[in-house]
Amino acid sequence: MWLLTTMVTLCLGRVAVFFIMAHMRRAGYQHKRLLLVGDAGVLDTVRERVKGATWSGFDIVGEVALSDVAAIAAFDAQHKPDEVWVGLRMVDHDALDAVMQALSQSVANIRLLPDLHMYQILNHGMSVTLGIPMVDASVSPMHGSSRMIKAALDYGVASLMLLLLAPVLLLTAAAIKLTSPGPVFYKQKRNGWNGDEIWVYKFRTMVLHHEPEGCVTQACPQDARVTPMGRLLRKTSLDELPQFINVLQGRMSIVGPRPHALSHNAAYQKLIPHYALRHKVKPGITGWAQICGYRGRTETLDKMEGRIKHDIYYLEHWSIWLDLKIILLTPLALIQGQNAY
Repeated sequence: MWLLTTMVTLCLGRVAVFFIMAHMRRAGYQHKRLLLVGDAGVLDTVRERVKGATWSGFDIVGEVALSDVAAIAAFDAQHKPDEVWVGLRMVDHDALDAVMQALSQSVANIRLLPDLHMYQILNHGMSVTLGIPMVDASVSPMHGSSRMIKAALDYGVASLMLLLLAPVLLLTAAAIKLTSPGPVFYKQKRNGWNGDEIWVYKFRTMVLHHEPEGCVTQACPQDARVTPMGRLLRKTSLDELPQFINVLQGRMSIVGPRPHALSHNAAYQKLIPHYALRHKVKPGITGWAQICGYRGRTETLDKMEGRIKHDIYYLEHWSIWLDLKIILLTPLALIQGQNAY
């Protein structure tokens, strides 16, 4: 009772404070005038976040280029902003002394911002390691309590699905065995968390065949290698069901970037910047890219780039609520059945 009461009270308290503060901001109370200093390109992300968070009370009252030191001092003296945020690129640090000198008489809170465009995952703020403050430029979102919550969701959903789908699994296995010679399951090495190699399980959907070492050919429309039963399994994604076993093994997650063949990873890492960031979390049975239309075959570079963009978006915006949203939207993506051969 104490645990449940405390959780409910904390949640209600935070929601109440949020709405109270939002009402106060709309009424004109507790607003802070904000001066942005830096090149327009550096401040784009900051500007978007400030304008999208009206409840925060920050009002951008001006923007001044980093190189215009005289204008910075004049604006501060005339408008007296509450906050001054200085956006810095890696090459701008030599100009910082001049900016700080121009603001030496300012009573505003002065904050330095790294170039957000330089970092693909910068949603974790600051951390302190060995007493040293650090900017978390590119870290996995799965750490601490987040990792525990994610694991609880994975093991809970995987156990429940295997229990509920046991008849479907048995019937599918029997159908594969009776309609084509060969094993029921197909396993292939993929890259998992931190790039470690893992075995990923699937129901076999193709006739037995051999490909050159290190070569994996993606299935295409009317692919002669795909069996009639396999075509149905691929269309409905039932061939992915054995991956719930991978989740219970701790190799995969319910939600995450889909695992690619090792040869594909080796090739695309050379073509797509930040491709390897998708390995900062466990690969998933379903993912943000899949429900956004990037499911199945990626025969062109722009399609793979789109998938990676969505995978990185997932890492940057991960939350347990986003995972639940993806799980709930996955059946809709399966019904549409696009790009699955």
